[in-house]
Amino acid sequence: IHFSSVYTFSTHSLVTTESEKINKMCDVEHCFSVVEQIVKSAGTVLAEGFTKTKKVDTKTSSSDLVTEYDKRIESLIMADILKKFPTHKFIGEETTSTEGLTNDPTWLIDPIDGTNNFVHGDENCVISVALAVNKILEIGIVYSPIKDQFFSAKKGKGSWLNGKPIHVSGVTDVKQSLLGFEISLAYVPKIKEMLLRRLAAIVSEAHGKPI
Repeated sequence: IHFSSVYTFSTHSLVTTESEKINKMCDVEHCFSVVEQIVKSAGTVLAEGFTKTKKVDTKTSSSDLVTEYDKRIESLIMADILKKFPTHKFIGEETTSTEGLTNDPTWLIDPIDGTNNFVHGDENCVISVALAVNKILEIGIVYSPIKDQFFSAKKGKGSWLNGKPIHVSGVTDVKQSLLGFEISLAYVPKIKEMLLRRLAAIVSEAHGKPI
């Protein structure tokens, strides 16, 4: 018997990497089932505020808006997740983590994705939540309580709309495609000009138009 080999095997089997520790802390399927209900509950707040007059503030520019509902929904989601997963971390639209993204289970939250639309009563506003573990996205959720559409995705397992599998189409030619886009985040004039030039070239060939 080569004792050095036995010793090497034994010590290797006892060593748990940091990545393995983190994975044990985070059962992705359990995380999904919990957060699915949390996001749906938060959706009632978005729906409640959709037709109401909002208190609107600006952040980085006159078109970068935030409402009391953004803050309320983000706080609600974070608080409810922490009750179930007290060691998890967060990067939110309104309360960005100073640590940034680490290997720890981290929830990325945009409480109202489409705040400008929300402010103006346009139904294209959703709650977006994702879970990253070891800096890899494992879960994605996009919920529109206004349209009653719950999109979800899990790494390596597919995507769903209201629990039914969805897939991209088989279309490979832009001329046969429907195109939708939004560029309000391009605040820098040069970047916006560049995007508009590129989009103009694509839109002229496709079936779609700007939204």
